[in-house]
Amino acid sequence: MKSVFSERGNVLFVAAVSLVAGEAAAFAVPAIGGMWWMAALAAAAVALAAYGWKLGWAWPVVVALAGAALAAHTDLGLSSLTALPSDGPARERTLELEVEETYPPSERGGDPGERVTFRSSAHGVPVYVAVTVPEGGEYPAPGETWRCRGWLSRPRGGKPRFGAYRLWAHRPGAAERVAPAPRMSVAGILRDVSDGLSCRAGIGLERDPLTADLHRAMILGRRASLPKDVRSMFVDAGTVHVFAISGLHVMVIAKILLFLACCCRLDVRRQGLVAIPLLAAYALVTGARPSAVRAAAMAAVCLAAPAFGRRGDTIAAWSLTALAVYALSPERLFDVGCTLSFAVMLGIALWLNVAEALPQGPLKVEELGKLERELGHRARANALFFVGWLVRRLRGGLAVSLAAWAAGVPIAAHVFGRFTPGGLVANIVVLPLAGVTVTAGMAGLALSYIWTPLAAAANNLAALSTRLMVWCSSCVSAIPGASVELTPWPVSWCVAWYAGCLAILALAGRVASRRKTSWMS
Repeated sequence: MKSVFSERGNVLFVAAVSLVAGEAAAFAVPAIGGMWWMAALAAAAVALAAYGWKLGWAWPVVVALAGAALAAHTDLGLSSLTALPSDGPARERTLELEVEETYPPSERGGDPGERVTFRSSAHGVPVYVAVTVPEGGEYPAPGETWRCRGWLSRPRGGKPRFGAYRLWAHRPGAAERVAPAPRMSVAGILRDVSDGLSCRAGIGLERDPLTADLHRAMILGRRASLPKDVRSMFVDAGTVHVFAISGLHVMVIAKILLFLACCCRLDVRRQGLVAIPLLAAYALVTGARPSAVRAAAMAAVCLAAPAFGRRGDTIAAWSLTALAVYALSPERLFDVGCTLSFAVMLGIALWLNVAEALPQGPLKVEELGKLERELGHRARANALFFVGWLVRRLRGGLAVSLAAWAAGVPIAAHVFGRFTPGGLVANIVVLPLAGVTVTAGMAGLALSYIWTPLAAAANNLAALSTRLMVWCSSCVSAIPGASVELTPWPVSWCVAWYAGCLAILALAGRVASRRKTSWMS
């Protein structure tokens, strides 16, 4: 990939891959937690040798060993939760957990004895807790801390690292609130802001609650109220990723913010600096999920580049974000959403680097003038020019969809045992529609502070795009073979798949560079 990487992006990319590879290798070795200090000493020794003897090739080894030390140290906390006996009687456990989100959404005054589930995490491992509403009839509310006593069960599918555990604390008295939600906290303020935006996102959609819920899930990431059958339909179609706040949402919002900054006649170097805090606020308001944090961090790196006189580098931004996320939280390797987000974005970024090396040909205006001279008819030239533009757009959309699909296939096959070839076709239509939904939805939120009828019109435009997304996904999911359940892939198959994809990209990069050189000459 040397022909399509910048030197800075190449170095950072190797460092990020080395860190993740070292962490993955350490997590794969059982009972390695107590030996983290050995990996740290080995990293220090190799670093000294590399510096003293000027061994440039040894620095990726240093980063990999440092990743192994971080993962081994993290595994000490993870093993206390994930090391459950595969057979024999289950052990009762007591955990103090902070409530992150309640299903159904928290509404104080529940009926005593009602079953409620809330989401939390322990040592970085997601945990869903099933509790019974106590005698006071109070739901577990976000921000509160509850002490729960019950039985912890493995996630379905036999892959405890990748799924959420369930703590069954539904017996009377097995769950009690030990700390209320702070009155003034950043998390509480963000929840209040999110609730207010959720109400504004429903303006004009009161008669269609399902579409309103889909609209909120698209622009605010509030997926808790989506029916299971709707989720299953998008999963079968391979388009469920549009409900995850990620690069699509951040890219649309960044373009809107840059356009507004340009209208305010801000200097190019300042436009990105103005957009960065707003993107960070959006990621926080939508729940600060890993995919949103990853997208916002990458956007921040690219937007800040002009302020330092540099050109935005997608590979460098991806690498810096991966280094920061996985160095601070190695357990994120077992967060499927986080890993899938990084993998898909890397696939798209690698393809875009290859596409930049392709010969672009003359300018579009010159193409139109050439067509007019050759055909002698302006209307026919315009029609042919539009057809050519449409073909280029479809070809580019298909290529990006193929790159994203190829990057996500091994993860879905390894973790969920699912192969979705239908997503390759569905995403060509769904992704542009999702862009329309996010753009119109954001306009609706902004207009709701100005004039409600305009906000209702924007929300209905977003709802129309959302209905088209639902229709397209339902059609694709109904096609036989669009979604196939299979035996989960072993890690070796995943490695082979990615190695093949990288080989194809490297070959395409070389061919593209040669063609571009011959075209310019």
